[in-house]
Amino acid sequence: MTNRQPRVPFNPQPIEELNRRYPAAVRDTYDVREIIEGRCIPPSANARHVFDTEEGLRLIISVEPLPPDFRSYIHMSASFNRPRCLPKTKSLKGADEVEQWILETFKQISGTSRQLEFLGVSDGGIPHWVMERGH
Repeated sequence: MTNRQPRVPFNPQPIEELNRRYPAAVRDTYDVREIIEGRCIPPSANARHVFDTEEGLRLIISVEPLPPDFRSYIHMSASFNRPRCLPKTKSLKGADEVEQWILETFKQISGTSRQLEFLGVSDGGIPHWVMERGH
């Protein structure tokens, strides 16, 4: 069982600054087993992996080996912080538009045009995407 880690305070930054920080987020690989066993804090508790946009979107970006082959994947999850900071979402009409906004934000931060693959939604309602690292 994992210990609940303190939440990184909301710190919105311009996309240019988030893009500058991106290489540090994907430098190291997290071992998910160590996180589950409580021997390592999760990326969401480490400011290096937390990307807050000025519109209130929070992306958590890290590198993790995933089964079945345990190759390294860039892992990204998304959540919304401080709804009053989300004027953009007022014009969005559905889940497809929100997902495209999230994916476009990731592309701007990462500088890649590669597509992320939807992994699923966690028990807490957080959507997750992955992209094989280095391809």
